[in-house]
Amino acid sequence: MGTAHRTIEKLRKVDTETDPEALFNELLMQGRPDDWVTPHLINRLRLLEENQQLQRSEEQQPYTEYQALLLEREGDD
Repeated sequence: MGTAHRTIEKLRKVDTETDPEALFNELLMQGRPDDWVTPHLINRLRLLEENQQLQRSEEQQPYTEYQALLLEREGDD
């Protein structure tokens, strides 16, 4: 088997999880006895949370713009 295939097999769930809540839970479940988490996993969790927040705000943007338009029209009356 090639090196790439062996690398994929070695990846743990904490290395591949894309849901920040699931990653957090996974870090708790697989944590070390001293509760230390490696900085790269903390950074990964932070990035996933930021991406999730950005995605949510982008999803809300059309509604926010529509709501602003309605309030603007309401003020014209």
